Amino acid sequence: MNFVDHGGPGIIAFPSELLHASDLNDALSYMNQNSMYSELVFYLEACESGSMFQSTLPTNTKIFATTAADATHSSYACYYDSTLHTYLGDVYSVNWLQNADSADLSTETLYQQYSIVKQETNTSTVCQFGDVSFDNSPVINFLGGPNGTTTTTTTTTRAPITDAVDSRMVEISILMHRVQAETDVAKRTALEKELVAALDLRASTRATFERIVARVAGDEHVHRHMTNRISLRDYSCVEMATRAFHATCLNLGANAWALEHTMAFVSMCAENTPALDIVDAIRAECNSHEPQTVGFFSFCLQSCLV
Repeated sequence: MNFVDHGGPGIIAFPSELLHASDLNDALSYMNQNSMYSELVFYLEACESGSMFQSTLPTNTKIFATTAADATHSSYACYYDSTLHTYLGDVYSVNWLQNADSADLSTETLYQQYSIVKQETNTSTVCQFGDVSFDNSPVINFLGGPNGTTTTTTTTTRAPITDAVDSRMVEISILMHRVQAETDVAKRTALEKELVAALDLRASTRATFERIVARVAGDEHVHRHMTNRISLRDYSCVEMATRAFHATCLNLGANAWALEHTMAFVSMCAENTPALDIVDAIRAECNSHEPQTVGFFSFCLQSCLV
């Protein structure tokens, strides 16, 4: 299995919906209990992707998982294409796919591949979880061709990754690339306005999180909770808070960059703040404020582009 998209603490994000760690692990447990696989390998590319399996994925269900990042940090995109105006890959995914293209998968084991990818991915901490009892199995058993018996290796020189960017900054980075490359004045102006709007939405959203934290913990603790990077054994409290924010404040599936700030929920939950207190603050804040436009970035646009 392979998932490549956005994520956050205890969450992976689809374009308009969220999948929580408990839901994913429940699904994997159901698959195990109903003998829906013999051995399963899961590659997960997302920010804070380690939080989906840490302390949750059993070690005896024949599921071996590797993730692009640990439970508290971002993953990174790479290979910007100026024609398509997008990043073509993510550092972790590029590394394991290029390994699969170049290695002899009939002899390389799952553990060897994991170790190579971990070493080559220098932008985030690649992790492994679950059942490692079969990590000495050849990768071809899971990524092989017909009948899993043949493989083709290539010796194509890998293009070095020199443009890795925090996945949460991809939208902004793409707009900045487009503004810098645009020679038509009208089109450049339109792109600048789009960039300003994106930056202002991000600033406004962060301010919303800060006000929610202030309602729960007090103004003096806002900075600490907004900057803490910690992991939990149980994300149920965070899930309740994130569901409420997604439903009441902002569609986090469509604005997955904002998932970074849900680390504030992690920080408060780690201090045994009742989930219902956070949910009440979310509802009070987002039901009492109109979406705000900060406007600050309209003044710093030129400095952002140099």
